[in-house]
Amino acid sequence: MLVAVVGAAVGGSWEIEPRFDLPQLQAPDVTLPIIDPGLFDPGEAPPRRSLGDLRWPGVVARILLVAAAVALAWWLLMKLRSLLPARRPPEGPIPSVEAGEDLPDIPLLVDAVTAAQRLLTEVTDPTNAVIAAWLALEDAASEAGVTRRPSQTPSEFTVAVLAGTDADPHHTGGLLALYHRARFSRHPIEPADVDTAAHHLTGILDGLLADSGVEDGTR
Repeated sequence: MLVAVVGAAVGGSWEIEPRFDLPQLQAPDVTLPIIDPGLFDPGEAPPRRSLGDLRWPGVVARILLVAAAVALAWWLLMKLRSLLPARRPPEGPIPSVEAGEDLPDIPLLVDAVTAAQRLLTEVTDPTNAVIAAWLALEDAASEAGVTRRPSQTPSEFTVAVLAGTDADPHHTGGLLALYHRARFSRHPIEPADVDTAAHHLTGILDGLLADSGVEDGTR
């Protein structure tokens, strides 16, 4: 609206151009009455107005219209800003504790790996068996006493928790790769893949049992 008003103000005067050729009409032959010139006093003739005198009221009117449009746009902008909710800073600092700085609950993780091994044998569908085994580790990682960073996904957090133990990262990554394949790939999980997942769980369990406080039977 503001651009249209300003364009109208700075543009030239409007002119109407005929679009159709109209027929030429001839004036009728009418005899006008003769008026006595003595009825008018030439000394009292009104002054002639120049072309500039005729245009300046329109220019002033356009300037006032532009100023009113600018004021209206500014008022609408301030009204809109007042209706928007104010941004508030986050309450308290965002935790940024690395997973390795906390000591995970090793016995809890051992029980989770044991439960995952049992799920591989109880769930008949190979795809569902691999998914259930990894989710058992994710559930245990969320309760292992390690602070999860806001940017970590459940799978990334589970890997970070196991990285804080003596579990072999090769077996953790291998089991995670099978989980991603079972969860997101179109290639089916075969029974041989279930055996591979059981092998990775055994390797993870061996690392957890070799951790302090577990191998000596204090679990």
